[in-house]
Amino acid sequence: MNTTMMATKKLFGAKKAAPKTVKKAPLFGAKKAAPKKAPPKKKGGGASKPGDYPQWYGSDRRLFLPGGLLEGGDYNPVLDGSLPGDYGFDILNLATDKETLTKYRAAELIHARWAMLGLVGVVVPEAIASAGVPLGESAVWYEAGKNVLDDGYQTWFGVKIPLPLPVIFALELALIAPAELYRGSQENVIPGITLPFTGKADPLYPGKDFSFDPLNLGLDPFGLGGGEDLAELKVKELKNGRLAMVAMLGVFVQAAVTHEGPYANWYKHVSNPFQYNLLTILGNGSLADNQI
Repeated sequence: MNTTMMATKKLFGAKKAAPKTVKKAPLFGAKKAAPKKAPPKKKGGGASKPGDYPQWYGSDRRLFLPGGLLEGGDYNPVLDGSLPGDYGFDILNLATDKETLTKYRAAELIHARWAMLGLVGVVVPEAIASAGVPLGESAVWYEAGKNVLDDGYQTWFGVKIPLPLPVIFALELALIAPAELYRGSQENVIPGITLPFTGKADPLYPGKDFSFDPLNLGLDPFGLGGGEDLAELKVKELKNGRLAMVAMLGVFVQAAVTHEGPYANWYKHVSNPFQYNLLTILGNGSLADNQI
């Protein structure tokens, strides 16, 4: 009997399991999961490291030729990407070892910094004089040097400085020489002289280790010396410095050919680029004779 009832339930009374409902996503208007955001940079967590910028440092950094044209063994192995601005460019193999590379880098960086300062000093006075400020002939950089050698005095905004050139040279030597001796010495000291410096600073990037600030004025008002992006700022400084060195070479060539300053050359070119350009130089022999 029990067997018959169980069989009957299976035929007629058994409840079927409810089919699983499948949720269909709408064709339009579906919300996509928001992409994960990159973790923000930690503030106050110390300076950045070269490893944080693989595009500028390390073996996978950018090289001076596009990707695929250079392999790891195609350039000087001394250039290992540990220094900022290292694109593997040393076609003459001048950097024979790390010590030589360090000396060349120091010379390059110092020249780059002087070039950036010099380029501003060349262009800005000439631009100010073109706006009507009476600076005299000294507004053009090569005329300023010529006037100093001829007259023996420097001028500041057209006003003669009452110190002859030898005195100014002696003052600059007295101020700059100790700083350079301090920077270039291995122990950062001048023999026999006690300086108001503490600690041993990096000769190229002193940063916050360079503690000479007797008046507590703050030598790094923008907080860049030990900031989180210091590794990137080193690359930017060197790239801009290299560009400034090339620009200074152009300034020298322009002055020799045109007998004018860079601002005057630029102004004439933008005023009439078809009449005042490189082709007119080659065609007329001298750009100085080209008048608009």
